[in-house]
Amino acid sequence: MKIQNSHIIIVFLLGFLKATSVCAQEKDIKDILDRAGKFYMEQAQFKVDMTFTMYRGFYGKNVTERYQGIMQKKGDFIKNTMLNTQVYQFPKAKIIVDEDGKTLTYTPIDTGQALKTPIDLGVFLEYYQQSQVLDQGNKWVCEMVAERTTIGTIPYGKVVLHISKEDYHIIRQELFFSQRVPFKSKNGSGTEQDFGRLVIDLVHHRNVAVETRNLSDFITVSNSKKLQLQGDYANYRLIDRTTQ
Repeated sequence: MKIQNSHIIIVFLLGFLKATSVCAQEKDIKDILDRAGKFYMEQAQFKVDMTFTMYRGFYGKNVTERYQGIMQKKGDFIKNTMLNTQVYQFPKAKIIVDEDGKTLTYTPIDTGQALKTPIDLGVFLEYYQQSQVLDQGNKWVCEMVAERTTIGTIPYGKVVLHISKEDYHIIRQELFFSQRVPFKSKNGSGTEQDFGRLVIDLVHHRNVAVETRNLSDFITVSNSKKLQLQGDYANYRLIDRTTQ
């Protein structure tokens, strides 16, 4: 299965929890997610190296793909990179550059809705009502499972976040796909459907330089709202999400 990268969403999975895990139901999962979101909100600048590992099956170590990605933030500039796709977040717009397809997607942003953090954790509790928190040494493990009635409408049936107790940064994010996805067949002659899971490991760097870009490096908007691609992207195909 090819990991989809038209937009980078940070969500993740867990297999069997260790038998030694202590269930800490008294620890409020909303409080942990709020603290983690606050960590990313308050960091003026950081870089995160991400390793995406795709597994076939809900459990086991059958790795089918592995990719590297980078998440960066400086002030109100946010950039995510995976494979040949870059997602740029500016105060007034989001830009997605697909190098393989030679497309640039422009999505305007209401200034009141602009993200201050590249990870929106609050959205999890909207879709995953069944949850528990486990105390595992130096981290909290937040396990969230979707209601059966919503599993068919969301891509992940189960999400697990490993969050540092020290400062509440995310260590690992894991997800179970809610439906079967295509994998290469075992004999290599085609594809076959199976359940899968994606594990994303994050390594944070806080004292590194982050090179920022300007929205005008990609596109300009005239007074009449006409869009014009710029520079290296002048010959890309523009996908305008203004009316969507």
